[in-house]
Amino acid sequence: MNPSRSPYNCLPQLIRDRITGALKRLHALSARQQEAISVEGSQDLYPPGNPQQAMGATFAPVAIGDSFGLPSHDWRCRYFRCSIPAASPHEQGRRYLLWRCQGESTVHIDGSAYAGLDCGHPSCLLPDSACELLIETCCWQTAIWARPSPITSTGCRFDGAWISLREPSAYAAWIELRVLSELVEALAPSQGDANSAEGGRQHLRRSLISAPPLLRQLLAGLNHCLDHLDRGDLALFGESLVELRHRLPAADWDGAAWLVGHSHLDLVWTWPESATRRKNVHTCATVAGLMERYPEFTFMNSQPWLLNHLASDDPQLRQRVQTFIDQGRWVVDGMFEVESDVLLSGGETLARCLIHGQRHIQAISGRLGRVVWIPDVFGYSGCLPQLIRLAGGDSFFTNKLTWNRVTPFPYTSFLWEGNDGSSVLAHLPPIGFNGHAQVDGLREGLADHRQAGIDPTLLCPIGYGDGGGGPTEEHLERARRLANVAGIPQASWHSPREFFDRLATFADQLPRFRGELYLEVHRGTTTSQSENKRLFRAAERGLQAWEAARVCAGQGPLPESAWERLLFATFHDAIPGSSIGLVYEELNPQLQQVSDQAAKGIRDELGAGDGAIRFNPLAIDRQAVLSDDQGSLHLVRIPALSSTALQDAPVDMGPGLSWQDGLLDNGELQARFDAQHRLCQLSIAGEPVELGGPLAFMLYPDHPSTYDAWEIDVDCFALGQALEAGPLRSIAQHDCRLVLEQELILPDGSATVQWSLDAASRGLNLCIDCDWQIAHRLLRVEIPTRYQGRLARFGGPFGAALRPQLPGYEQEEARWEGAGSRWAAVTDECGQRGLALVSEAKYGFNARNGRLGMSLLRAPCSPDPQADRGKHRMRFQIRRWRSHSDAQEVSTALAAETSYAGFPAVAQTITGPVAWQEMGSLVPSWTCPGSEGGIILRAHECAGSSGSAVLLSSHGTENAELVDLLERPLARSEQHRLVQVAPGRWQINYDSYQIISIRIK
Repeated sequence: MNPSRSPYNCLPQLIRDRITGALKRLHALSARQQEAISVEGSQDLYPPGNPQQAMGATFAPVAIGDSFGLPSHDWRCRYFRCSIPAASPHEQGRRYLLWRCQGESTVHIDGSAYAGLDCGHPSCLLPDSACELLIETCCWQTAIWARPSPITSTGCRFDGAWISLREPSAYAAWIELRVLSELVEALAPSQGDANSAEGGRQHLRRSLISAPPLLRQLLAGLNHCLDHLDRGDLALFGESLVELRHRLPAADWDGAAWLVGHSHLDLVWTWPESATRRKNVHTCATVAGLMERYPEFTFMNSQPWLLNHLASDDPQLRQRVQTFIDQGRWVVDGMFEVESDVLLSGGETLARCLIHGQRHIQAISGRLGRVVWIPDVFGYSGCLPQLIRLAGGDSFFTNKLTWNRVTPFPYTSFLWEGNDGSSVLAHLPPIGFNGHAQVDGLREGLADHRQAGIDPTLLCPIGYGDGGGGPTEEHLERARRLANVAGIPQASWHSPREFFDRLATFADQLPRFRGELYLEVHRGTTTSQSENKRLFRAAERGLQAWEAARVCAGQGPLPESAWERLLFATFHDAIPGSSIGLVYEELNPQLQQVSDQAAKGIRDELGAGDGAIRFNPLAIDRQAVLSDDQGSLHLVRIPALSSTALQDAPVDMGPGLSWQDGLLDNGELQARFDAQHRLCQLSIAGEPVELGGPLAFMLYPDHPSTYDAWEIDVDCFALGQALEAGPLRSIAQHDCRLVLEQELILPDGSATVQWSLDAASRGLNLCIDCDWQIAHRLLRVEIPTRYQGRLARFGGPFGAALRPQLPGYEQEEARWEGAGSRWAAVTDECGQRGLALVSEAKYGFNARNGRLGMSLLRAPCSPDPQADRGKHRMRFQIRRWRSHSDAQEVSTALAAETSYAGFPAVAQTITGPVAWQEMGSLVPSWTCPGSEGGIILRAHECAGSSGSAVLLSSHGTENAELVDLLERPLARSEQHRLVQVAPGRWQINYDSYQIISIRIK
């Protein structure tokens, strides 16, 4: 009988079970020889970050089963050491360290990180030479997507270490068979588990009555290959698998998967910053080792912050990494200094994150970044394409929009146009950013690629992320086999820049999407961790005033270190409030320190004052009520970028302030309160504001179905109750300010509401002091109006966003809460009349049928069980909607910029060098020293209209030009917008939502 042929007919439905069994055998064969090694461990635990501290540690032998550390939230590390002998000739290149110890470990050799070990990377290749290993094991396990075994109540457990000798032919055959078997599973119909304990049809293997020809060829070919394995001929088995793969090459219509190695390392999340820096070393060591063995491998580092800290955390490793950067294989791009949230940060902070990121990318790699890489942020402002262009970029990559719960985003490759019309190439692959080079993921991703008819190519990040770790050896071996197989997108390694260069050739065929990219999840992040958001905004204000003071003092730019903590805090799990409590215990004092340092800087530049002289840090004249050194209040007007003695800047206070019979009045604004002590009527400048009912403080149950700190579910808005407010009483009445106070009745805790009205003001101010102790509740302020234009307007970092407020399609219904950069407004259909809320540091708003609401406080219990509990002060203002500023009243957007910007006390009076006038809908955002001299002024349009503004210079200089964020002159075709009409006077013509930067020398 011919031994190559069976006397029985083939049953294809059974071949899949044969493949499963073979995979188990091959996996066992690939590492048959294992030799246990002796390990010593430090008797103490240490703060992470300095492996040199192990030099003085006391070590003792450890046994399998030994435990160390706390069961959770232990951010210390333990050191282990072991000796590795030299490899024999037949062992060279085949020895692996198998490390079985909970926690995330980094292997150090000769004082530098060599490899990372974790649940996604359980082994590492050992050197052939004899060596001493120092293993830093951190007492945490955060690689959530790798499904680690949980740390028990006794802490991390050591389960042994071995030298494993790999059988190369068995391992290679295992990878080959895994890839081809995944293709079989992708093509074949589902079947039951033959090993299931359940009876009946679980054991049945259905006949392949209908199947793709490719599947039948695969099964027949694999069945033949497995004959070689069963006969014990491993070499022939491996060769036959390779031959089978080559016989089934991919076709053009299978598409392409352009892979890029990646480790989406959150700078904070369920771990603090100190852990991140060890994760960074851990990850870079692994990637560098793979780079040395796989010349085709390309890796993407999207946060310069990480590489800059690697230089101090492990200088030798940083030098190794630089070698690969210089080769173009370790790609440094992303443009942002960190992967920032792009809804909550102020516009200038986003601009600085790009500026600092680009400076560092150029210093590291020799060229500017081009691709904004933010796969995991919680929505995308419509100003971002313009910022990308102004910072020298042209491309944008994300993944998060695939999380939408109601409305699938319609495109995967497209041109994203900002609110102003600036466009960038955008790619939104329908796959995760923690890819593993698996057949089903690549096939499904290409099947969901909406623009595959234009270009069937996907950019696919490969590697363990969130907690870091990066790609594995198996990922790279898989990629080699996936390069050319029928039915699978052809895999190859490329940089994001190469991908977008290819996509650019199809740009004229791509669809366009204009405006913000609204994410239909994580709406609660606009409100969680309220105190952090307040401190963040205060730090922004502090730096704004400090840089303005340096302009007036003739000083140069601030050092980058002044901005470092604020830029770090923009990270997309920091400012959104989605990290553990320890992150905010560390970050909040740091943000306060930024504000304190800025206040000291202003005193150093302009002298320490007692309050009699105040400095206006904005480039626009401002009117405000301020207290002098004696505590007396003055209504004053201080010119732009100037400091003035309060007694020398009086303003007419109008007819005076009064509180009588429930009416608060200053001649410009009248606010009436009803018998229940609620604001029920409002009139401004003689024009009634069309309220639809009294203002209400609402309390809602807040129990998200998932992701506690991240979400506000729509159902909670049907279950709110209005809080009862106590009687109003006058607590302070001056010539220029009147203050009322009332108690707000909470189920637990207490709150006091102050209503204040300044002389000649057209804004009604509220200040809430709250001791918030209620878990899973949402506190909001809501004002019903009769302004029911289809679209409500929400402030952005720069510009604004329009969102629907009337009942409509599912896509419109899904926008029940959204980010507003400190202001929002409902208007009539023409957008001419309406009501606005302007906040000091609140970012969560909604609008529905004319009812404008702002979220004040949440109280999620995960990942921080004590989030938001404690004392809070919240300030905001009620105004009528104004799209443009004039001599009588500022626009809503300008009110948000000016109302809570302070007037620091200084020692000297000065006259500002520049000032904006007649701004229309343009809003001044920043004034700072230029990096190469001169002054940079930044402004942005917020109402969606074009117009002109006037800029004055007290020096009469004629050297002014429009520049980008990197202070490079704009093209000559853009310079016509800036027209000098007289010495020291320019007219600036602006378009809707335009961001303008002017350099004056």
